Amino acid sequence: MTSHAIGDTTPPPATGIPMPDADVLEIVVPFTEIPTMVGRPFRGHWLQVARDRLTSFDHATYIDADDGGGLDETVYPDGLVEGFHLVGLLYHLTVPVVRISDDGWEGWNYGIDKVRFTSPVTTRDRIRAVGTVSAVEPRGNGFVVAFDSTIEVEGREKPGAVAAWRSLWRPPVAG
Repeated sequence: MTSHAIGDTTPPPATGIPMPDADVLEIVVPFTEIPTMVGRPFRGHWLQVARDRLTSFDHATYIDADDGGGLDETVYPDGLVEGFHLVGLLYHLTVPVVRISDDGWEGWNYGIDKVRFTSPVTTRDRIRAVGTVSAVEPRGNGFVVAFDSTIEVEGREKPGAVAAWRSLWRPPVAG
């Protein structure tokens, strides 16, 4: 498994099928300029979730446990990307386009203020994060960065999900 280090400014490898990205809108600033991100929009790369990732997510979150908690395939669309799986993709869909130009910075999940799953997303859909940096608050020697995000589904007016979430960004460690 390939990992992507926090603070590495190159986009991480896709977890699904990569797609062309003619209209990506990035926000890239040095660490000291994080407060200037407030109000700026972003638009991420398209991603099509690979079907084998559904099984991996189900296994990692015990959805596949033999306790009747799995998805009833007669009720849900084939290849459904579960809602919490979508939430888990927010970081992956956002950080390649909203990032710090300095090497060595760290980002930590800080919390989710609100999330709504507004329409089903399947492995046949292309999705991307679109949103705005809604706030930046100083926290210790770093910043809490708030995002208002939509998981857009290509060709559909209604998004797959909307979320207000936060990440704690810490400065590069002098070494």
